Amino acid sequence: MNYYKLTICYKGTNYYGWQIQPEPHKTSIEGELLSTIKSINKNGVSNLSGASRTDAGVHAMGQVVKVSMSLDIDSDKFKLGLNSKLPKDIRILECVKCSESYNPVKDSISKLYHYNFTVNKLENPITSDFVKNIREELDIKIMNDAAKLFIGEKDFYNFSSRSTVAKTFVREITLCEIIETKTTFPGRNIYTLKIEGSGFLKQMIRYIMGSLFAVGSGDLEVSKIAEYLSERKNDKLTPKAMAKGLCLMKIT
Repeated sequence: MNYYKLTICYKGTNYYGWQIQPEPHKTSIEGELLSTIKSINKNGVSNLSGASRTDAGVHAMGQVVKVSMSLDIDSDKFKLGLNSKLPKDIRILECVKCSESYNPVKDSISKLYHYNFTVNKLENPITSDFVKNIREELDIKIMNDAAKLFIGEKDFYNFSSRSTVAKTFVREITLCEIIETKTTFPGRNIYTLKIEGSGFLKQMIRYIMGSLFAVGSGDLEVSKIAEYLSERKNDKLTPKAMAKGLCLMKIT
């Protein structure tokens, strides 16, 4: 067998997430990539595993994937072949050979995500697939104060999907802050929640972002976030934020 490490970029809008779905009509990033690999490695064995299982509608600039296949091919030729066959919303940024022992999940040290949003009465159709628009005014300063509460090693049970299966709900967050980025669209600066950690639970970042939106709009006290981080609850603090603003930026 031959082994390759891919760094891939994709627009998640038209997909039901990274993972292959049981329903054939539900297209996934993993499914598209695997079928494309099999079209190159004809009649051979092909398998792949990704470092992060992004949700439906979530994007990636730096997803990492290990490919195992019987075909021995030059890395650059493999990358070129994949990009010539993949849908235009999935691209291979880098392809290198790796060892059999390499595991994209276990060997991952840190993951960086961005959640992008704007505050405007009208949503910008040009950025609408990648940026969540909030119509009401937000207090970004108080949102940043609340964001600091998520930093450290915490139990994120209350900030994950109820369908989450995990040995532990404790995760360590090393960065959680909101920054403002100037854009070429007048009055449409983009705010970005930058959040980095060793790993994340299912829909965890979207629940964190949902709580920060509620704090910023004045619908939620910052102290409530501290409370929901200190003890497990039967109810959710806030709804989760939409998937489209979320992007997996980098895995190291």
